[in-house]
Amino acid sequence: MIRRTGVRHVILRTETVVRLLRLLLPDRVDLFQDTAQEIGAGAARDLVEFVLRGGHFVPSGPRAFVSLWNYWDRTGGWGTYMLDGVTEESWRLVVARNFLRTADPAETRFLAAFWCGYIRGFLNESLPQISAIMLNLPEEQRALALTMPAAVHVRTVEYAEVKGDDDVFVITFDRELLFEALRALSLSR
Repeated sequence: MIRRTGVRHVILRTETVVRLLRLLLPDRVDLFQDTAQEIGAGAARDLVEFVLRGGHFVPSGPRAFVSLWNYWDRTGGWGTYMLDGVTEESWRLVVARNFLRTADPAETRFLAAFWCGYIRGFLNESLPQISAIMLNLPEEQRALALTMPAAVHVRTVEYAEVKGDDDVFVITFDRELLFEALRALSLSR
Protein backbone atom coordinates (compact mmCIF):
# COMPACT_ATOMS: atom_id res chain seq x y z
CA MET A 1 0.00 0.00 0.00
CA ILE A 2 2.88 2.37 0.73
CA ARG A 3 4.34 1.82 -2.75
CA ARG A 4 1.05 2.89 -4.33
CA THR A 5 1.43 6.34 -2.79
CA GLY A 6 4.85 6.84 -4.35
CA VAL A 7 6.50 7.29 -0.94
CA ARG A 8 9.85 5.53 -0.63
CA HIS A 9 10.59 6.11 3.05
CA VAL A 10 8.34 5.88 6.07
CA ILE A 11 9.20 6.45 9.72
CA LEU A 12 7.74 3.70 11.92
CA ARG A 13 7.75 3.27 15.67
CA THR A 14 10.30 0.74 16.90
CA GLU A 15 7.57 -1.52 18.27
CA THR A 16 5.90 -1.62 14.84
CA VAL A 17 9.13 -2.49 13.06
CA VAL A 18 9.99 -5.24 15.55
CA ARG A 19 6.50 -6.74 15.14
CA LEU A 20 6.89 -6.71 11.37
CA LEU A 21 10.31 -8.31 11.61
CA ARG A 22 9.07 -11.03 13.96
CA LEU A 23 6.64 -12.12 11.26
CA LEU A 24 9.62 -13.40 9.29
CA LEU A 25 10.65 -16.92 10.05
CA PRO A 26 14.30 -17.51 11.00
CA ASP A 27 14.75 -19.70 7.91
CA ARG A 28 13.90 -16.68 5.71
CA VAL A 29 16.73 -14.39 6.79
CA ASP A 30 17.65 -14.09 3.10
CA LEU A 31 14.33 -12.34 2.34
CA PHE A 32 14.81 -10.18 5.40
CA GLN A 33 18.24 -9.05 4.21
CA ASP A 34 17.07 -8.55 0.60
CA THR A 35 14.31 -6.20 1.77
CA ALA A 36 16.76 -4.33 3.99
CA GLN A 37 19.18 -3.97 1.04
CA GLU A 38 16.43 -2.36 -1.03
CA ILE A 39 15.68 0.05 1.82
CA GLY A 40 19.38 0.91 2.16
CA ALA A 41 19.80 1.42 -1.59
CA GLY A 42 16.79 3.75 -1.67
CA ALA A 43 18.16 5.83 1.19
CA ALA A 44 21.57 5.99 -0.53
CA ARG A 45 20.03 7.10 -3.84
CA ASP A 46 18.34 9.99 -2.04
CA LEU A 47 21.53 10.97 -0.21
CA VAL A 48 23.58 10.97 -3.43
CA GLU A 49 20.94 12.81 -5.45
CA PHE A 50 19.89 15.48 -2.98
CA VAL A 51 23.02 16.02 -0.90
CA LEU A 52 26.08 15.03 -2.91
CA ARG A 53 25.02 15.87 -6.46
CA GLY A 54 22.51 18.55 -5.46
CA GLY A 55 24.92 20.26 -3.08
CA HIS A 56 28.06 19.46 -5.07
CA PHE A 57 29.72 17.73 -2.12
CA VAL A 58 32.15 14.84 -2.04
CA PRO A 59 33.09 13.31 1.31
CA SER A 60 36.84 13.48 1.79
CA GLY A 61 37.14 10.00 3.30
CA PRO A 62 35.31 7.12 4.95
CA ARG A 63 34.87 8.91 8.29
CA ALA A 64 33.42 12.00 6.61
CA PHE A 65 31.13 9.77 4.56
CA VAL A 66 29.83 7.89 7.61
CA SER A 67 29.31 11.22 9.42
CA LEU A 68 27.25 12.44 6.46
CA TRP A 69 25.34 9.12 6.35
CA ASN A 70 24.66 9.42 10.09
CA TYR A 71 23.40 12.98 9.61
CA TRP A 72 21.18 11.87 6.71
CA ASP A 73 19.64 8.94 8.62
CA ARG A 74 19.28 10.69 11.98
CA THR A 75 15.62 11.63 11.55
CA GLY A 76 14.55 7.99 11.40
CA GLY A 77 15.73 7.37 14.96
CA TRP A 78 17.38 4.09 14.01
CA GLY A 79 20.60 4.86 15.85
CA THR A 80 23.80 6.73 15.19
CA TYR A 81 26.72 5.53 13.09
CA MET A 82 30.45 5.98 13.48
CA LEU A 83 33.55 4.26 12.22
CA ASP A 84 35.66 2.44 14.78
CA GLY A 85 38.31 1.30 12.34
CA VAL A 86 39.14 1.66 8.64
CA THR A 87 41.44 -0.31 6.36
CA GLU A 88 41.42 -0.62 2.58
CA GLU A 89 39.67 -3.97 2.90
CA SER A 90 37.24 -3.34 5.77
CA TRP A 91 35.40 -0.91 8.01
CA ARG A 92 34.18 -1.42 11.59
CA LEU A 93 30.86 0.41 11.83
CA VAL A 94 29.41 1.07 15.28
CA VAL A 95 25.65 1.56 15.58
CA ALA A 96 24.86 3.31 18.86
CA ARG A 97 21.31 3.33 20.20
CA ASN A 98 20.28 0.60 17.78
CA PHE A 99 16.49 0.79 17.45
CA LEU A 100 16.33 -3.00 17.03
CA ARG A 101 18.17 -3.78 20.27
CA THR A 102 16.04 -5.99 22.52
CA ALA A 103 16.51 -7.48 25.99
CA ASP A 104 17.09 -10.90 24.39
CA PRO A 105 20.61 -11.09 22.87
CA ALA A 106 19.56 -13.92 20.52
CA GLU A 107 16.70 -11.82 19.15
CA THR A 108 18.99 -8.81 18.76
CA ARG A 109 21.44 -11.01 16.81
CA PHE A 110 18.59 -12.19 14.56
CA LEU A 111 17.36 -8.64 14.02
CA ALA A 112 20.93 -7.60 13.16
CA ALA A 113 20.30 -9.32 9.82
CA PHE A 114 18.25 -6.23 8.95
CA TRP A 115 21.27 -4.00 9.63
CA CYS A 116 23.53 -6.27 7.57
CA GLY A 117 21.22 -5.91 4.58
CA TYR A 118 20.64 -2.19 5.09
CA ILE A 119 24.37 -1.42 5.34
CA ARG A 120 25.17 -3.55 2.28
CA GLY A 121 22.44 -1.90 0.20
CA PHE A 122 23.40 1.61 1.29
CA LEU A 123 27.11 1.18 0.54
CA ASN A 124 26.70 -0.76 -2.71
CA GLU A 125 24.45 2.00 -4.02
CA SER A 126 26.39 5.02 -2.75
CA LEU A 127 30.09 4.13 -3.11
CA PRO A 128 30.09 3.61 -6.90
CA GLN A 129 28.16 6.85 -7.34
CA ILE A 130 30.63 8.71 -5.12
CA SER A 131 33.47 7.28 -7.24
CA ALA A 132 31.77 8.64 -10.36
CA ILE A 133 31.34 12.05 -8.76
CA MET A 134 35.02 12.05 -7.72
CA LEU A 135 36.15 11.24 -11.25
CA ASN A 136 34.09 14.12 -12.63
CA LEU A 137 35.68 16.71 -10.34
CA PRO A 138 38.00 19.19 -12.01
CA GLU A 139 41.65 18.27 -11.54
CA GLU A 140 42.32 21.32 -9.36
CA GLN A 141 39.67 20.14 -6.86
CA ARG A 142 41.07 16.63 -6.52
CA ALA A 143 43.73 16.27 -3.86
CA LEU A 144 45.52 13.53 -1.99
CA ALA A 145 43.23 14.29 0.96
CA LEU A 146 40.33 12.73 -0.99
CA THR A 147 40.48 9.16 0.29
CA MET A 148 37.05 7.69 -0.41
CA PRO A 149 37.40 4.18 -1.81
CA ALA A 150 37.04 4.16 -5.57
CA ALA A 151 35.00 1.41 -7.22
CA VAL A 152 34.42 -0.99 -4.36
CA HIS A 153 31.50 -3.23 -3.49
CA VAL A 154 30.58 -4.80 -0.20
CA ARG A 155 31.56 -8.46 0.03
CA THR A 156 30.17 -9.10 3.52
CA VAL A 157 28.53 -7.32 6.43
CA GLU A 158 28.71 -9.25 9.68
CA TYR A 159 27.32 -8.52 13.10
CA ALA A 160 30.58 -8.70 15.03
CA GLU A 161 29.91 -7.88 18.65
CA VAL A 162 28.06 -5.98 21.30
CA LYS A 163 30.26 -3.22 22.68
CA GLY A 164 28.49 -1.86 25.77
CA ASP A 165 25.26 -0.35 24.47
CA ASP A 166 26.55 -0.32 20.89
CA ASP A 167 26.48 -2.89 18.09
CA VAL A 168 29.52 -3.39 15.87
CA PHE A 169 29.36 -4.50 12.24
CA VAL A 170 32.39 -5.47 10.15
CA ILE A 171 32.11 -4.57 6.48
CA THR A 172 34.54 -6.15 4.02
CA PHE A 173 34.98 -4.90 0.47
CA ASP A 174 35.81 -6.41 -2.90
CA ARG A 175 37.83 -4.31 -5.25
CA GLU A 176 36.27 -3.80 -8.63
CA LEU A 177 38.02 -4.48 -11.90
CA LEU A 178 40.52 -1.67 -12.58
CA PHE A 179 40.37 -0.54 -8.91
CA GLU A 180 43.97 0.70 -8.86
CA ALA A 181 43.55 2.66 -12.11
CA LEU A 182 40.34 4.32 -10.85
CA ARG A 183 41.99 5.10 -7.54
CA ALA A 184 44.97 6.69 -9.28
CA LEU A 185 42.57 8.79 -11.39
CA SER A 186 40.62 9.94 -8.35
CA LEU A 187 43.82 10.90 -6.53
CA SER A 188 45.51 12.55 -9.51
CA ARG A 189 46.04 16.27 -9.69
